[in-house]
Amino acid sequence: MKKNVAILLLSIMAIVVAYVKYNAKSNSSPVELQEYMHVYLDNNAEIVITDPNGGKLGVNPITGEKFKTIPGGYDYTGIGNPDVGTSTEPQEYRTGREIYTPKPLDGEFKIEVFGITTGSYFLSINILKNSGVYRDFVNGKTEKDKTDTYYFTLDSTKADNIQVRGETLK
Repeated sequence: MKKNVAILLLSIMAIVVAYVKYNAKSNSSPVELQEYMHVYLDNNAEIVITDPNGGKLGVNPITGEKFKTIPGGYDYTGIGNPDVGTSTEPQEYRTGREIYTPKPLDGEFKIEVFGITTGSYFLSINILKNSGVYRDFVNGKTEKDKTDTYYFTLDSTKADNIQVRGETLK
């Protein structure tokens, strides 16, 4: 199911990029897409993302801190999938957390995933910038009060895709 959702999101992004490229070749008025970064984390965890300037967005459930220092960014609880994971915690912990930032900066990002229950999680990053689409995802396992830290570097001057890296991926 998780792979199907990721494939669907990637397909939608590919269609949008194809549409923009098609319209750019025709004589119709140009379509301008807003640059953005969308991070999705489902089930059993919370997330804090730090941008290259040190701005943060998300919730650290261990300390109770809430961050909202990335200009224009916001986070919210998404629909999630109650059939995924092995959580025995109440239903409210089995929904997804989503983070959106407009106009993501080039540079290194840090993602901290904080376990709130024992189980698996799916983390996806999708970025649209300079008419390029950058994306990657991670399947992880967590437990209460465990923190997984990941990094990725966005360089929109290159065609290279982002690659999420971290201690848990070695």
